Amino acid sequence: MTLEKDYSLREKKISKTKIALMNEFVKRLEVTRFNDISIKDVCDSVEVSEATFYNYFPKKSDLVQYFKELLTLKTIWEVEQKGSKMTPIEKIDLFFSVQADNMPNTNAFYELVSIFTGEKMRNIRLQLSASDKYYAFPDCEGIEEMPSMLFEEFLAAAMKQAIKDGIIVTKTKPADIVIGLMTIFVGIPLAIEEKDFVNLKNHYKKQLSVFWKGLGAK
Repeated sequence: MTLEKDYSLREKKISKTKIALMNEFVKRLEVTRFNDISIKDVCDSVEVSEATFYNYFPKKSDLVQYFKELLTLKTIWEVEQKGSKMTPIEKIDLFFSVQADNMPNTNAFYELVSIFTGEKMRNIRLQLSASDKYYAFPDCEGIEEMPSMLFEEFLAAAMKQAIKDGIIVTKTKPADIVIGLMTIFVGIPLAIEEKDFVNLKNHYKKQLSVFWKGLGAK
């Protein structure tokens, strides 16, 4: 695991401040609408100035993107740790399972979907530093060395490998399969009743099973 001394005091301060702002914001997002969250209140809780906030996150939605990329990074790290000997399809199943475990509560999820559609943020990328990755997840050994990857990119790479390995033999383009998987990822939480959100992992498992059968996966 990378030691703290590998990062300068400035890097450490910046990353820890950004992560503290993110954690406070997500905590509020679990009970409050995105548009109703006050940046001033978040900054007061973390004890930083609003100028500092906007220096790191020019738009409020940038903080949400920061959270999304870190969450995806941690999920991929967990998949690689647990699924090193799995097939690409098994890794995708595990990815959904881990994401379900790491998913914020229903209010936060609904707000996140609304933000990413309303702000047209799907293809926006932020630069995560090695210190961001390390201080966000200090117990995840080696995570600071992993490249940042969007959910769609992970799925696309796994599907290409599955087709190459002959696990899936289909004329359907990998990009179209990824769209189907993204539909399951976003659509299932929106389709189930809010009280059933605790069973999200099982819903993903059932729908993925149907999806793979439809593709004739081995």
